[in-house]
Amino acid sequence: MNDETRSELGPGSITATCGHKLRDDEAGVPVYYKDQDCGYDGFKDVLVYAWFCEKCEREWRERGDLFASQSEADAWLRAS
Repeated sequence: MNDETRSELGPGSITATCGHKLRDDEAGVPVYYKDQDCGYDGFKDVLVYAWFCEKCEREWRERGDLFASQSEADAWLRAS
């Protein structure tokens, strides 16, 4: 992070995984989504745990890109 970016983020500010700075009244939303990772044995499905701002969580959920629950995410991971 360069000094210019660092100065934009005030002391105590929190940036969610989606890249947006959370408002003072916003705690963030825990989400689960599927992705892929590359290891020595090639690509494999992985489950990503992240914290999004409320706007991004809504947009990703409307697109169907988030799991509805931890159990749904675990079931997908076991099946892949």
